[in-house]
Parts: sequence; C-alpha cells; structure tokens
Amino acid sequence: ADAAAVGNLVEDDEWLGLAMEMAILVRVAVREEAKKQIRGFTSKDDYKIGDLSKEIDARVKAEVARLRDKDEYELGDLS
Repeated sequence: ADAAAVGNLVEDDEWLGLAMEMAILVRVAVREEAKKQIRGFTSKDDYKIGDLSKEIDARVKAEVARLRDKDEYELGDLS
C-alpha cells in the first residue's frame, strides 16, 4: 500500500511538471503570435505603448473620411 501511494505521488508530480512545462510553452506561443499580429497590424517591428490604439484611431478616421467622401477626417464628421 505504501509503495502504491508513493508511486501515485511520483506520478502526480510528473504530471504537474508536464502541465507546468506545457503552460509555459503555450504562454510563449501565444505571446509570440500576439507580437507577430501586432507587428502586422501596426507595420512596426518594435511595439511601444499606444501603437495599437494609434493605429486603430488612424484606421477609423480614414474609414470615416472615406465614407463621407473627404480626404481626411474632421471632428464632427459622424454627428
């Protein structure tokens, strides 16, 4: 009975170790994919705080200007 209990503890430890390693790999993969997608979206190699929101702002303003048949967005174009 003691040998089985020790065996179960060792097996549990191995599963926990494997789960931790897998979590690290998934986290790294998600982070790298996010970086890749942000680089593609912003056309910048190095992300800085605000790059994503600035790109979104520029794209939204360009689309609003296009919808209003204007060269560029002006405050009040949506109201």
